[in-house]
Amino acid sequence: MAWRHLKPWIILLLLPLITGCWDQRPIEQEAIVVGMGVTRHHQWTMVFPNVAVSVGSLTGIPPSQQFYAVTVKAKTWPQALEEAQAAIDRNISFGELQVLALDRHLPTSSVAEIVDALNAMGPIPATFWLIAAQRGPSSLLTRSSPQTIVPYYYLSTYFDCTNCHAINLDQREWQWWAQSETPGISPYMPLVVPISGGITVRQILVYPPQGSPQLMPVPATSGFAYLTGRVLHSVLTVPVASYKFVLGKVGESVKVHAHFVSQAVSVRVTIHAHGIIMSTPPGVVVTRHMEEIASEKAAQVIAAYALSAIRWANKTHTDPFGFAKSAAWAHPILAAQFSPDKLTQLPIHAQVTVKFQVLGEGVSR
Repeated sequence: MAWRHLKPWIILLLLPLITGCWDQRPIEQEAIVVGMGVTRHHQWTMVFPNVAVSVGSLTGIPPSQQFYAVTVKAKTWPQALEEAQAAIDRNISFGELQVLALDRHLPTSSVAEIVDALNAMGPIPATFWLIAAQRGPSSLLTRSSPQTIVPYYYLSTYFDCTNCHAINLDQREWQWWAQSETPGISPYMPLVVPISGGITVRQILVYPPQGSPQLMPVPATSGFAYLTGRVLHSVLTVPVASYKFVLGKVGESVKVHAHFVSQAVSVRVTIHAHGIIMSTPPGVVVTRHMEEIASEKAAQVIAAYALSAIRWANKTHTDPFGFAKSAAWAHPILAAQFSPDKLTQLPIHAQVTVKFQVLGEGVSR
């Protein structure tokens, strides 16, 4: 009974301790960073939506004017933040950061330092996209598209549409950080190249424990995608008799078994791929035998891509596939004999089996 009488007084005493939203600012007083870039010359570029753009003015303002950039020079992230804030008449907010574009020549240690500094800030979400810029991040960050207008940001919407691309090579910040902190896997990020009307991603940069990142060639990148289950709806051209068949909607599933053998990682990879015959020469009637040949040739092409990726990884002493990590999880006692850096750099002995199935649609049915 006494407790029931005391409750209102306790609530009254606690009310002054409720902070509420005293530190929140109106949106017009915030400079919201949607994209940021860093060069090897210590230049930091931050991209903001143009607050002068209103709903009524969107149709009359070209996409190139819907965002603006501020560039400062600083050796560290805290210094860059201070310099940028000094150049802006509003409070800079990173709570909506969507893309971090890094100079492709930044060494692993510099990338790790930037990522760790951003993680330490707290308000910055770890879900923003991490990309490498082919020709410097500044021009890439301000790239626009007629299909994307404020409040959407082109670079972000490009990677948000994961099912739009034949091969999914995207990488979020938390994924790169997790890979960099996990023995047995080399972190990577997609290399973004500007093209007429947009951007394209066909290669990845792989980061060794120390030193500069290594650029994986296009065929090897395709192999990396097949080995890691990142192929969504690709296209292959294969020879069938004297004809060229185009196989489309190529997807896959992957099974990996890895273990240690001597001072190396032995891995058995089975790729189950499938697709449809999308195009054949005029007048060609597709037979069951032709389908079987197309399936066999497609499996050979995919296997060649996969093996080229593994050869490249051995040449660069990296493991973007995470084979050593899989072996370490399965055999932790054997993995303990290797240092984290050594584990990631172990040679890879691989046996790759590819099975391809032509589905019953397209021009073959």
